[in-house]
Amino acid sequence: MVQQIIEPKISKDDILLYDRVKHAIESLPMVRETHVPIDIQIEDGVVTLSGIVLSPVMRRAVLYVTATTPGVRKVVDNLTDDSQIEMGVAQALASDSTLKERGISVSSYQGAVTLSGKVISEEERRAAIERASEVPGARMVIDRLIVADEA
Repeated sequence: MVQQIIEPKISKDDILLYDRVKHAIESLPMVRETHVPIDIQIEDGVVTLSGIVLSPVMRRAVLYVTATTPGVRKVVDNLTDDSQIEMGVAQALASDSTLKERGISVSSYQGAVTLSGKVISEEERRAAIERASEVPGARMVIDRLIVADEA
């Protein structure tokens, strides 16, 4: 759900705008039904959104309803979607000469990255988890990797 972040010296207009933006975002069924955490910060009518959404479609919808809310002067998009995180992890694994040969599968849900597939050693498992955890937006890594004997 939408999480509130209010700066100590926020104006009354920004507080009212926060309520309108929050209502607009939460009126989207895709946000309301999935409870994605979206942080809203407002300063002088400039709305900064951050958090992880499930898809590029959800991201565009959130940005659109925010931008079209009366009183919003500008929207700063610091949102990340799961497909971006998945791509980042896949690229990080592909940049490792050993791991790119393993065909590790990557999925992400609200920043929780799941790695699955086979590696040939504990060192490879640790390296894959470390690479995935370094990707911006990856909040946690779920290890479903299997260490297989090199035969």
